[in-house]
Amino acid sequence: MFALNPSPRALVAALALLTAVGCASPSLSEEAGWQQLEQRDYQQALTHFDAAIEQGDRADLQAGRAQALYYLQQNAEAEQAYARAITMEPEEVRWHADLAMMQMANGNWPGAVASYDQTLEMDADQPRVHFNRGYAHQLGGDSAAAIADYTAAIALDANFAEAYNSRGVVLAEHGSIDAGLQDFRMALQLEPFLASAYANIAAVNYAQGHAKLAFVDLNAAIKIDSDNPVYYKNRGKIHLDLGNSRKALKDFERALTLSPGDASLRKLISRTHELDGSSS
Repeated sequence: MFALNPSPRALVAALALLTAVGCASPSLSEEAGWQQLEQRDYQQALTHFDAAIEQGDRADLQAGRAQALYYLQQNAEAEQAYARAITMEPEEVRWHADLAMMQMANGNWPGAVASYDQTLEMDADQPRVHFNRGYAHQLGGDSAAAIADYTAAIALDANFAEAYNSRGVVLAEHGSIDAGLQDFRMALQLEPFLASAYANIAAVNYAQGHAKLAFVDLNAAIKIDSDNPVYYKNRGKIHLDLGNSRKALKDFERALTLSPGDASLRKLISRTHELDGSSS
């Protein structure tokens, strides 16, 4: 069985949700910091935020500094800057939520869960925060907590397609195949262009020995998201199962173009060349 796909928007561009704010009358350094951050000149942004903080430290300046540090791959320092913002404004929900999102992007699942706990203690009626905490639980291996959070997100927003999709992944991975399929189909009913839901249905069909059905669903996923290497890789595996090595090779090569660091694709390509009787 190839891997199930959680919601594609759960972590992709996670820092897009970080709050970028300034005071009503920003200093020149502060204003330049936000401008440089927007222009992706992160080193200059950091320099300007540091200068603004010297003039008068504030939580939102620490948040801006944290974002610059994150993009400069100084992850520990970025988390410390958000922790400083929280120390300065502990009742401000957005700092806890932003710290959690940054911890998610850094792969710090326990830290993210703890930060989302704080966020939800202050405002429990946030379906996106429940969803994000659920994803942190899922990645951290706590499936029961993940399902509980996805279910809470759905209770708060019955049209939350991504929450159905991600809950379906956890259910299917732990043997509740019918319940997982029901969630995937509900996700597609709510959001017909959710490619990962099609890919998840394909994964279940493939695992159950229905390669041709899986092929149809993967085609639908690729039609929506033609730049996802996993979909081509999985479709290539189906082509191999159906005895079409040339089409499999084409899909594997396309996947490798999109994900050149995937060593498993090179092995699949080599194996496919052997099956096809050609040289690599």
